[in-house]
Amino acid sequence: MLSTELNCFVSSGNSIPIYTHTKQEFAKNNLSVDESTKTWLLENHFKGDVGQVCLIPTKEGKIGSVHFGIGNTNDPYNYATIFSKLPEHTYHFDDFDIQGQFMWALAAYKKSSSQPKLKINSLQDEDVHMLRNIYWVRDLINTPSNQLGPAELAKQASSLGDLGAKVKIIDGNTLENDYPAIFAVGKASERKPCLIDIRWGDSSNPSLTLVGKGVCFDSGGLNLKPAQAIRDMKKDMGGAANVLALARMIIQTDLPINLRVLIPAVENSISGCAYRPGDVITTKSGLKIEIDNTDAEGRVVLSDALYEASSERIDLLIDMATLTGAASYGLAPDLPSMFCDNLKLARELVDLSYEINDPVWHMPYYKNYEKTIRSDYADLLNCTSKEPYGGAIKAGLFLQKFIQDKVKDYIHFDMMCWNSSSTPGRPYGGEALAIRTLFKYLKKWSK
Repeated sequence: MLSTELNCFVSSGNSIPIYTHTKQEFAKNNLSVDESTKTWLLENHFKGDVGQVCLIPTKEGKIGSVHFGIGNTNDPYNYATIFSKLPEHTYHFDDFDIQGQFMWALAAYKKSSSQPKLKINSLQDEDVHMLRNIYWVRDLINTPSNQLGPAELAKQASSLGDLGAKVKIIDGNTLENDYPAIFAVGKASERKPCLIDIRWGDSSNPSLTLVGKGVCFDSGGLNLKPAQAIRDMKKDMGGAANVLALARMIIQTDLPINLRVLIPAVENSISGCAYRPGDVITTKSGLKIEIDNTDAEGRVVLSDALYEASSERIDLLIDMATLTGAASYGLAPDLPSMFCDNLKLARELVDLSYEINDPVWHMPYYKNYEKTIRSDYADLLNCTSKEPYGGAIKAGLFLQKFIQDKVKDYIHFDMMCWNSSSTPGRPYGGEALAIRTLFKYLKKWSK
């Protein structure tokens, strides 16, 4: 299994304390340090600004302590700025701040083993599991597409079998006959499509099904993407990566949940058998989709997976997908679009997400846009090229058509899963989004 090691922590040995300060402490002259330290900080123009670091030496000329500015905001990512500013030693936050330790690890992803280490003593097993799963999300998305196609993604998903899950891979003639929309999108690639189906947990527990878009590379198909848009399309399986990490987190912490995971894994490629604009595809549900644009493939593969997911009576269905450019341009990269008809549930998730600084934002299913996804030749259009506005809402409305009434609550996430530049705690490349929020919610929900 892909897994960058969480090697930024140590659990024993000598370490140098890190003291955090806000700008407000300096503005109000409310520093809880001795006079000599205060003088040293002021002489070095330290004011508690975000990312400011001041080293206090010992009499022997070694580093005695580190003073670190976090500004006046409550943004925990301010803590992540310190990692790259310290020489190679072992440190600890003076109060062993859990938030600081967590952000240290997010900043340390993919750094060399010779980087500074943090001594920990307050992170719970749950926190460590979450950090490792965030690393797994990033590893999966960052893996080049020539090394991670549908078969390789299925192999990664199969690692949940080592934790007691039952993993089934549906491909070949069975996929073509039973999940024709997934097959239609993936058939042009030499790397054949599949549906990953994972089950875990006791059937007497609340039932949760997770669906993740697993497009391992998206060329756009015959509606080929331009150079700038195609460059990072290894990220188009980001929904699947986040779903797998959330599932593994649920299993590792043994939440009382009856869990199912469905991932349609395909490569949207070009060949003589590629699906075309104007084609009409019959889905597993029986609904027919007219293809307006082959680059709107995510909702096509999800149609079969969501219909399969909702064929069973379940309490909660969640899908995660890098689905539309509209959501990316509107809210991304840090803020996933969340669609949910249960307004109480949606409000609870939004409030929780801001409480733990893993934000999501509630978007509307604006029913007036349904008329734009109607087709003259089929039941639905997969895209509305002539009326491109409101693309994320229209994609959400499209997916709703495949949810059967056996589902109590349904949440759809449209997310970018990619940092286009490096910022503290959020390195360039693949990113985990909303899984901390969802896990915290599911801990309460499952009980």
